[in-house]
Amino acid sequence: MENLSKLFTHEKQFTDIIEALGEGIGFVDEHEKLIYANRAAADLFGTSKEELIGQNLARYVSEEEFRKILDETSRRKEGKVSTYEYELIRQDGTKRRILLTASPRFEDNRFIGSFGIFRDITELNKATSALKESETRFRTVSDIISDFAVSFIVGNEGSLTPEWHTGSLPLANDIGEKESLDPQIWARMCHPDDLAKLQNAHLQLIENKESVFFEYRVIRTDGSVEWLEIYATPEIDKSENRVARIILAGRRVTGTKVIEQQFRLNQYMVEHASECIYLIRPDSSIAYANEAACKLLGYTREELQSKKISQLDPLFKPEKEGIYWQHIRDRKQMFMESQQKKKDNSIITVEITINFLVFENQEYAIAFLRDITERKNDEQIQNAVNRINHLISLTSAIPDLFQILRNELSILLDTSNLYLLLTTPDNSAFSYYYHKNGLTASETVPVLKTLESWILASKKPNLLRVTDLSKLEESGIITKFSTPAKCYLGIPLTTGDKVLGIIALISFENEFAYNERHIKILDLLTSQISLTIHRRQSEEALKVSEARLRDSNVAKDKFFSIIAHDLRGPFNAIIGFSDLLYSDYESLEKSEKKAMIKNIHDASVGTFKLLENLLEWSRIRTGRTVPGPENVDLSTIANSTLGFLKPLAEKKNIKLFSGIHYGTIAYCDENMITTVVRNLIANAIKFTNAGGNVRIWATHNEELIEVTVADNGIGISPENLEKLFRLDESVKTRGTAGEQGTGLGLLLSREFIELNGGRIWAESEPGKGSQFRFTLPRSSN
Repeated sequence: MENLSKLFTHEKQFTDIIEALGEGIGFVDEHEKLIYANRAAADLFGTSKEELIGQNLARYVSEEEFRKILDETSRRKEGKVSTYEYELIRQDGTKRRILLTASPRFEDNRFIGSFGIFRDITELNKATSALKESETRFRTVSDIISDFAVSFIVGNEGSLTPEWHTGSLPLANDIGEKESLDPQIWARMCHPDDLAKLQNAHLQLIENKESVFFEYRVIRTDGSVEWLEIYATPEIDKSENRVARIILAGRRVTGTKVIEQQFRLNQYMVEHASECIYLIRPDSSIAYANEAACKLLGYTREELQSKKISQLDPLFKPEKEGIYWQHIRDRKQMFMESQQKKKDNSIITVEITINFLVFENQEYAIAFLRDITERKNDEQIQNAVNRINHLISLTSAIPDLFQILRNELSILLDTSNLYLLLTTPDNSAFSYYYHKNGLTASETVPVLKTLESWILASKKPNLLRVTDLSKLEESGIITKFSTPAKCYLGIPLTTGDKVLGIIALISFENEFAYNERHIKILDLLTSQISLTIHRRQSEEALKVSEARLRDSNVAKDKFFSIIAHDLRGPFNAIIGFSDLLYSDYESLEKSEKKAMIKNIHDASVGTFKLLENLLEWSRIRTGRTVPGPENVDLSTIANSTLGFLKPLAEKKNIKLFSGIHYGTIAYCDENMITTVVRNLIANAIKFTNAGGNVRIWATHNEELIEVTVADNGIGISPENLEKLFRLDESVKTRGTAGEQGTGLGLLLSREFIELNGGRIWAESEPGKGSQFRFTLPRSSN
């Protein structure tokens, strides 16, 4: 920091350059305190350099703007240069808009502050804002008023290639549609006096990247001249900073060029025209309004001709009327969409054509208005419906579908309480999504005596208001709403003869929140929504069926694998030892006979246990094992199991401990859970070295009990840990004393736990032991 201060104060050549700059230059430390500022910066802050240096920037901005500055400083601490705008409060209280470019400075890898360039962009912002408002106000709405529209792709060398077109192209009847899309032919057939105008328009589009509005003449093949009016706008490729596409809309205006004469010569026709007509003075007052205008807006002629345009058009800004008039004067003819406020204060959308006219040395604007409210409403609905249908067609996820409906429908109607209800496979309940105050959720509600069940039965759209809802409640057809509804709109979702669910809208405040127009909107969407939901449900059903089939095949393969492998070994032992006893009985020692009989006994017991497991597993897989849950004290199961397995543990000098307290009550099938606990503790003993220990304990919350069986044995490798509890994988590891297993114990445990409404999992670290955990519902009593 000291070196930087010297640079600003002692290097005269450097500081002289900075002082001479017209841009404000400054340096702030890591706490936003100004260490240096040049003269231009001080002028910008409205103070002297001496007063400015040492001050914190927080003094010259609002709290909100200072937070923005601190956010940008955080970015600079990461080594990033930042450029951003903020509002500066000068010494005298006036405000200026500042564009700041700031670079970070570091010493010994420590952030010490920022070097900044301050630019005053207040006037630039005002000019830009005014231009945008003016252009927006008078821009032609080409898709409504144009005779034709063409899109050109712009090549890197500025070449134009037609992309698409609509409407009747100029000169198409003379030279063919393909040739009439060639910009070179447009230039060749341009009137010589207007060629420069065409070239300037092209330059403004490509070089300046600005929209253009111009008139020019073309000479047709029969020698006649036709006036064309063109509005063209560029589409910018931001990655390459060039014009990538030009879209232009145009119309033939030969007839309107003589509108002034027609107006004077045909005053009767103007007065009785079906189109609304105003004659407007430069101060925006109405000099004349025809009968159609009076009828449309509900005013008498005297009332209408006493008003200004700003009193009729909500979008008209009185302070901009001079700019508006200059545009009319410069362009001669303009097209736009706007609004008109009727005498009853309702708002309609209008399409306006404005022509400039000088009559008896007085300037006027002639405005032709057409009421397009209904058309705009229909267009808005159709565009929204097309967009929603397109978005829906791209998704198969029902939550995504609901989000699309919620977001896109909000521009057409009130979606504060939007519901998507889907019938469950057994038609006993609805699963549904709803939106209220930004919340989206999924729940399940019963079908019985609901308004939705009534609409499902009717199989048609229903719009119900307060009296309709009251009648249904009083008759007992539906149960009462917990919060009384004022208006309800529900439309069934069907595919073929199958009813999938309902789209519903509810208003709890406005009885007239929804109308027949909204039914029409939703009705246009139901086919695509139903198709998407049906496709999604079919996919889900197929996945479930595939999973079941795959699971069944795995189970079958596992079953036969166990029979083929695990039964062969014990029976070989039984047959082998019994054969030896039979053939060599007389020559065998008594101890040898006893050992063989013991081996036959152990093999028989093991085989019997395996057959028991196989039979139990088979019953589960075929759905013949049904749990009989009751309130069970898990401490009793733990203690009895430890007592049963104590002899097995003592052979390996393994200590058993239970930490499950008396009164730990679960709601479960006692026999099934006893089997699970026995399997887990037996496994723990099997894989624990001599002198180790095995523990069982339980924890619980309001709803679940979690039981843990832990050992300090050999542990399980990560790859084998992933294979546990799976039918398609087998993990067979001998115990620490060479014990063997069937591989079915953990599979049975998983099945039993899931049948009792819980889940089971394992955690382990090789060499340190394992923990097997499972959950069970806690008793509600």
